[in-house]
Amino acid sequence: MSSSTIGDVLNTVRQYSVYLNYLAIIGGIFGHILNLLVFTQLKRFRNNRYALYIIIESIIALIFLFISTTNVLLRIAYGYDLSDNNLIWCRMRFIFYQ
Repeated sequence: MSSSTIGDVLNTVRQYSVYLNYLAIIGGIFGHILNLLVFTQLKRFRNNRYALYIIIESIIALIFLFISTTNVLLRIAYGYDLSDNNLIWCRMRFIFYQ
């Protein structure tokens, strides 16, 4: 394969990964917001302690979704790696990804 063909394939893969990350963000936000609405609005779940766990998990998952996908999108789409340029992120990323 020639180098231009390999470059084209890598460009295509990069574009698809960016689009798939956007789809994951949209799907994750939609799903977790639905969880929050269901478990906070329905009277059946208001006094259930398991519903509280699911609410907390949805909030934490939304935060993790924003943190992880933002870093991946910055690295893949724009070539900007936060861990190379930000000392705080470089040290905290291992905590977030565990």
